[in-house]
Amino acid sequence: MLDGMDTKIFQQLGRIAQKYPQIPWELLRGINFDGPLPVKRPELGPCWLWTKANVHGYGNFSQTKGGKGKSVSTYLTHRIVYALTIGKIPEGLVLDHLCERRPCCNPCHLEPVTHNENIRRSFVGKKLWLKEICKNGHELKGENLIIAADGARRCQACATIRFKKWRDENHAARSEWEKAYYQANKAKILARTVACNRARAQRKKATELT
Repeated sequence: MLDGMDTKIFQQLGRIAQKYPQIPWELLRGINFDGPLPVKRPELGPCWLWTKANVHGYGNFSQTKGGKGKSVSTYLTHRIVYALTIGKIPEGLVLDHLCERRPCCNPCHLEPVTHNENIRRSFVGKKLWLKEICKNGHELKGENLIIAADGARRCQACATIRFKKWRDENHAARSEWEKAYYQANKAKILARTVACNRARAQRKKATELT
């Protein structure tokens, strides 16, 4: 028995290792293959829960290359298990957890989707995409509803308020800047204006003569 591991767990890992020989043993040992069934998709089978280090809830697997003291590569567990069992993740796509459990690395629970689709399916995304009233109390319908490129529902009234505030703040600042610039460069501005008016008059006279 390995490191005092329970016989049942050891035998289970052996069966998994036979089915997925491409998954390294040190990775298999960190997975609990008897996780709970997905609440919304029980037909997908139990979750494979990573039991070791994690980053924001996602399994984190480190592997040393070149022996002890050499470089260490770190991977998200669900991504490396998917790549080893299913294949390369399509370029530009991310893996969405159909079971809605971040530590899970069961490849049957992972689906490649776009980043926007992954956000849309998340709890925050559902609130953003399905909301009917904005945070300032404006109803999101009719002319007040803006559908953004990513599918999010935005408020036209809030956008108008933000634009007016930005315009007023920047207009005041620009006016002060223009006054200061004019006072500092008054002679040059007047000379340039005179030169432009003279050139315009000469072009007009030449046009009349022809």
